[in-house]
Amino acid sequence: MFKTFVITAKAENVLRVLQKLASLMTRKQLTAAEMNVMESPVRLESFLTLTLQAQEKDVEWLMKQLANFVDLFDLSIECCK
Repeated sequence: MFKTFVITAKAENVLRVLQKLASLMTRKQLTAAEMNVMESPVRLESFLTLTLQAQEKDVEWLMKQLANFVDLFDLSIECCK
């Protein structure tokens, strides 16, 4: 069953993170419903928000992969109905 998930994080090298994220999502054939990237007041830091509709097992796999990114921190996820 598909649910809506919202993933938020901070990134230091946002271009590298977006490239790796696109690769991971392509591998699992996940489609982003919405993605926002905002520059932070802190130099070289950005805020990422990703909304996707997927199965819970696929999002768990994605979160495990994202946790390994050295450029990502403050990673969190929320599940909506």
